[in-house]
Amino acid sequence: MKIKNFTYSFLPPKFRPRYGLKKIKISNFRAFSKSVDIRIRPITVLIGPNSSGKSTLIKFLLMLQQTLETGEDAFLVTEGRHVSLGRFEDLKNRSSDAQHLEFEMELETEALPQNRIDEIKK
Repeated sequence: MKIKNFTYSFLPPKFRPRYGLKKIKISNFRAFSKSVDIRIRPITVLIGPNSSGKSTLIKFLLMLQQTLETGEDAFLVTEGRHVSLGRFEDLKNRSSDAQHLEFEMELETEALPQNRIDEIKK
């Protein structure tokens, strides 16, 4: 999968996004058997052949969104309004023997209110 990133450098600073997801690192999640670092920009285009991970990345982001929206203490909400991914066995990469999922996120929090930052850290 190739990721093409475009920035809003042509926009005046007051119109550029000041917070949001900047980077994701995913390992052992569906199509990603090896660790994959993905940088996210205001405009990100996913390009690649079938089964290269484009849909996996989108489903991962939807899973994170529904996890944050529920407000529950669950680690990951895999069944919800945005996406239904099933059980752990359905989430992990089938060719991997690892019994865990790994992911990291880097957030830009320049303009994010402190109470929202505290919620995300939980």
